Amino acid sequence: MFGLDKIGLDLRIGSKLGITSGIGVLLVAAIVVSQMLGSSQMIVGQRTQDYTYMRIESRPDGLYYVAVPSGKKEITFKLAGVEDEKGVKVFTFSSPQDEFPQRIVYRHNEQGSMFAQVGGKVDGKDKEVTYPMHRVDCVTGAIPRD
Repeated sequence: MFGLDKIGLDLRIGSKLGITSGIGVLLVAAIVVSQMLGSSQMIVGQRTQDYTYMRIESRPDGLYYVAVPSGKKEITFKLAGVEDEKGVKVFTFSSPQDEFPQRIVYRHNEQGSMFAQVGGKVDGKDKEVTYPMHRVDCVTGAIPRD
């Protein structure tokens, strides 16, 4: 089995991580034995407009990012690569599906900031959406000052 520890995630079993973005995306993740579980919400005003449940799980042939968007079927992305670009960890997950997205790239720096880039083809044209995020306290929502 290919475990979460193989990609250098500095997370412990039972730990929780809160990440927020200026556009109303909240990702809350919890680490269990062989999976990282999370959810995200798109909030506009006081209402949730969209949500996704996600997990990163170990399978015999590698690590997989599995997303279940609101009202849709499960989408699976296999870890295609892990790189270190001058202190920035880059995790690339890809899917052979025809529907957008076909690729999810996470860039995580040492200061705790993270960027998620969702990309692929829509009607034959390249499309990419970037979500800038930073770590927050899961209880208070405050940005930790390390």
